[in-house]
Amino acid sequence: MVGIGAAFRPRRLQNVAKATVPETADEWLFENSRKVKVRPVRAITLFCLLLAAAFAQTDRGTITGTVTDPADAVVPAAAVTATHTDTGTRYAAVTTQTSNYTIAQVPAGIYEVSVEMAGFSTFVQRGIRIFATQTARIDVALRVGGTAEVISVNADAPLLKTESAEQSSTVSREKLNELPLNFGARGNTSAASIRNPYSFVTLVPGGSITSYSSIKLNGAPLNTYQVRVEGQEANNQRLMIRQDQVQPSVESLEEMSGQSNNFSAEYGQVTGGMFNLTVPSGTNQLHGSAFEYFVNEALNAGIPYTNNRRGGLVRPVNRRHNYGGSIGGPVWLPKVYDGRNKTFFFFALEKFHQKQLVGGTLATMPTDAMRGGDFSEALTNRALTAQLDPLGRSILENVVYDPQTTRLVSGQVVRDPFARNILRVSRFDPVSLKIQALIPRATRPGRINNWDQAYDAATDKNIASVKVDHNFNTLGRVSFYWSRYWGPHYNGSDGLPIPLTQVRRIRTNSHTYRVNYDVPASPTLLIHAGLGFLRHVNPDQSIPEVLDYDPVAGLGLTGALFGKGFPRISGLNSATGGGMSLGMGANGGPIFADKPTAVLSATFVKNSHTYKAGGEWRIDTLTTKAISGKFGTWTFGPTQTGLPSTQGQALAGGDLGLPYASFLLGLVNNASVSNPTDPQSRKPSVSLFVQDNWKITRRLTLDYGLRWDHQGYPVEIHRRTSAFAPTISNPSAGGLLGAMNYEGYGDGRCNCRFAETYKYAFGPRLGAAYQINTKTVIRAGWGVSYGQTSQGQANISPTLGAGGWNTINFDTPVFGEAAMNLRSGLSYNLADLYRVSFNPGIRPSRGLIDSPPALIDRGGGRPPRLAQWTLSLQREIGKNLAIEGAYVGNRGAWFQVNSLVNLNAIPFERIRSLGLDISNPPDQALLRGRLDSPAAVSRGFNKLPYTGYSPGNTVAQSLRPFPQFGNLAVAGAPLGNTWYDSLQVKVTKRYSRGLDLLGTFTWQKELTTDVPVNDVFNRKNQKGLSSLSEPYILVLAFNYRTPAAGSKWVRTLTGGWTVGGILRYASGLPIPVPSSQNQLASLLFQGTRMNRVPGEPLYVSGLNCHCFDPNKDFVLNPKAWSDVAQGQWGFSAPYYDDFRYQRRPDEQVTFGRVFRLREGWSFQLRAEFFNAFNRIYMNDPSAANPLQTQTRNALGVPTAGFGRIDTGSLVTQPRNGQIVARFQF
Repeated sequence: MVGIGAAFRPRRLQNVAKATVPETADEWLFENSRKVKVRPVRAITLFCLLLAAAFAQTDRGTITGTVTDPADAVVPAAAVTATHTDTGTRYAAVTTQTSNYTIAQVPAGIYEVSVEMAGFSTFVQRGIRIFATQTARIDVALRVGGTAEVISVNADAPLLKTESAEQSSTVSREKLNELPLNFGARGNTSAASIRNPYSFVTLVPGGSITSYSSIKLNGAPLNTYQVRVEGQEANNQRLMIRQDQVQPSVESLEEMSGQSNNFSAEYGQVTGGMFNLTVPSGTNQLHGSAFEYFVNEALNAGIPYTNNRRGGLVRPVNRRHNYGGSIGGPVWLPKVYDGRNKTFFFFALEKFHQKQLVGGTLATMPTDAMRGGDFSEALTNRALTAQLDPLGRSILENVVYDPQTTRLVSGQVVRDPFARNILRVSRFDPVSLKIQALIPRATRPGRINNWDQAYDAATDKNIASVKVDHNFNTLGRVSFYWSRYWGPHYNGSDGLPIPLTQVRRIRTNSHTYRVNYDVPASPTLLIHAGLGFLRHVNPDQSIPEVLDYDPVAGLGLTGALFGKGFPRISGLNSATGGGMSLGMGANGGPIFADKPTAVLSATFVKNSHTYKAGGEWRIDTLTTKAISGKFGTWTFGPTQTGLPSTQGQALAGGDLGLPYASFLLGLVNNASVSNPTDPQSRKPSVSLFVQDNWKITRRLTLDYGLRWDHQGYPVEIHRRTSAFAPTISNPSAGGLLGAMNYEGYGDGRCNCRFAETYKYAFGPRLGAAYQINTKTVIRAGWGVSYGQTSQGQANISPTLGAGGWNTINFDTPVFGEAAMNLRSGLSYNLADLYRVSFNPGIRPSRGLIDSPPALIDRGGGRPPRLAQWTLSLQREIGKNLAIEGAYVGNRGAWFQVNSLVNLNAIPFERIRSLGLDISNPPDQALLRGRLDSPAAVSRGFNKLPYTGYSPGNTVAQSLRPFPQFGNLAVAGAPLGNTWYDSLQVKVTKRYSRGLDLLGTFTWQKELTTDVPVNDVFNRKNQKGLSSLSEPYILVLAFNYRTPAAGSKWVRTLTGGWTVGGILRYASGLPIPVPSSQNQLASLLFQGTRMNRVPGEPLYVSGLNCHCFDPNKDFVLNPKAWSDVAQGQWGFSAPYYDDFRYQRRPDEQVTFGRVFRLREGWSFQLRAEFFNAFNRIYMNDPSAANPLQTQTRNALGVPTAGFGRIDTGSLVTQPRNGQIVARFQF
């Protein structure tokens, strides 16, 4: 196991003094990073002090080219000037001795390029659009004449990319505003939000976005992308899928570019694509916009499979407004200051307001019969096994057993069923009854999906931003940017009443600051420097009525810390038996994230070379105030009302006992209480790069460079971190190896850091572009890029002891027994919760096998590595149309995949060394039996690992590598590998003749080791299709505007009409192969998969055939899978290419009209529709267990079983629309 065997250094002697001097460069970085305060003003002051040592990245574009005379000879020392059309800002360069020129660090926008040289006419080309991170090549052939003679050309840069092998895509401000890119609401829940710029990812070949901002690109693991705002890293280190909570407003963007493969050495710490967001500057003229996106349920289709009781479909109230505007221009104070050509401002404001009643979804509540203790309707009369219980009785599904009849028969624990599956009300727990009185009653018949879930999803969000630019002429240019995301919203809405509800009110608040300075030291040397700060506050917690609830007065339940907060209760539902599918209780905790950044770079042009060097510095900080545990957590399960003699027995995935029955009796499976924690983590990083763009000939350009990244694993600022250590003796387990370790230096600590920083993250880059002729270019590239450690996040693993943070567990000591009775509450010593401890034996708790915090892999500080390459051919068919085909591939290593380690599974060798065979039924029974069972005693397997160890544990548990614990988690294990190969075709039609079009097609294969594990002891075989595999993706984005031609009346009637859309068609995602029900995990503590039956169809009805009714049919074929014999491993792959969920096209269309009011003024009115053709996107079918009983309600509707589709909700909304109004001047 990589990094596991030597996970921790030996502990030093207890009398060693605490270290006061950092031992390594890593320690120096951390010690300095911990001094950074969270206050923005202080942080920015610190940046100024550190700037001299900081290094950099940029969000600017580049203009390059060659200047020749009529004989095609070189023209050195020609003056080249690029002038920003709207601001008048000029950027100068001169041609080198090889006649090349490069103007670097050019802000995105529209430019004119002029070339002057004595003896030649002046050349001017206007209308050149420059995109961030990209290079535009403008070659100039001068004519003989005087400089007073001007040869003017109006033309954009060629579509051919002749300067690098980079694969990239760019969406301009116009396209962001014209296309229906904002997704509306994803699903029929309250996911709707303010416009999301990352929706543009759907236009990038090999890209996809789900949820909020969960992005996958080119086969890399999910959410390994990077976002840069105004040239500096702006990832949400709290949670990458909520990148939208630190986003700029779409209205504030000049453009968004995505670099997916073979980017230059100045970009790094990314494996899943990089996205540059650029904010426009003000101009010499006042420009602005105002807009409104209006949503009303009248524009939506009804929700399928619902009934509004008026003969139609349910159409919940949905009122949304996404509105705002922008304004920019010169800073002008009458008679005080005229900022034209010097000082500019740009301001944007976007607001979102939603009033929505979410409905049309179903959840499960206990039926009236169940509330009274009658569970007879849950009986299926299905025998879960051919074996009989020790009393010779059949073992039937969902039978509820009476725990008061527990007794020992032939060394096995048995119980008697409740007569007719009915509990006596007199046995109900009084606390359970009071909680049940708060639970809503079912609103529909049946025991599954019998409650109409509805809740208010009111949301208000706004994003404001300001950018100010000042041009010092020869002294350079400085810009300041600030934005604020303010997003109070509800999360976890469930429709439950107060105080049961788990809804949280979150007032998210994020601030982003940027200062950038560009200074031309000479015509061939440019310096760029930048400072930044990002603060993200996410006060995530339950509403006050739940937090302040008095459980003693209201329920008679004790145990909550400080006696406040509704208890966290879960585990009340059974897939076939019913119960309550929703959890309840207080939740959440405030989170604070800060990110200071600094950048510096220098660009130098000499002859045919453009050299660039620089780097960046930043610190990701995170403070998590976890409070959920203080309310007390109670979990219920079926085993307390099940049959204990079936422990470890294969029951075909069915259940004995019912969780809700256990709840009514007050029989808790496990419970816990913990005190609030306040860890503060830091993750500093430094990067350096050097690169060269070498124009070897006018047709051949070579890009090469080298990047070095130095970043570590997140570390708690005060070293209040503990983790499992496999090599330390545990005083609470009789000295067995496997105990707690504490990070840091001094008494009781390991005198170490848990995860080492990888110092050799050197990433070479190489690319070449060869222009075959004026219309064709071939490009090839290869490079190594390192991603971010800890999956881009700065949080640390849960901890115990250190810092006085503790959790007290109440767990079942023996299978089937209750940990406690609910009425008894939680009884503990308050001082134990706050005791600061460096005790290696803090776990296990007395008499339990509760596990410690995760082992932090020694290699957690090693960033993932991606070797990527591309070979492409691009052809310009006309000046506004180009097509490109590319082979894009990569191989990844060291991605974090913790599931590939199972520290406490029993190896085969251990079983064989004891003379046991897991395929032998008597040996299986022995291993699954208790240590005090007659079989264990007679065969000598009844030895307790240490004094105080419960004889109620199984023999298999006692044979685990660490028998004192249950499953042991691992964090930061860099064991994941990826393989990606694709053909990517892109057609680009630049706006002309009214049409703007982008089409992409991707044919790809995505393999990974991050798959459901089958045999953890044979890691080499853990390779399969990615769970997000989409072999085929076709995307078409277009916008067409009818021309204004003919007479005045014809132009008035026919001109300015627009139609556009984004159409995405992709393969369905793969369905996981079902897990085996052979209970291998009860023998080795590692499960396996079922086997696929050759020749047996996978589907009863194809998911894309539109030939089934989910309210009547099961769609998957259970006969396609056979369970594995007990004690054996399955041999199926984790996924199969022909076993996939439903395809879900994403079809978004818009149509409207643009009205020209006057020169430069326009008003647009259009309608946008998402899921425009009103396709029904059903939930995925149940595919976990082919042996599960297929049940139906009285109307014949499937309620449980393999292949059942839950029609209580949808994956994606039915057709929904919005009206857009936009005014621009």
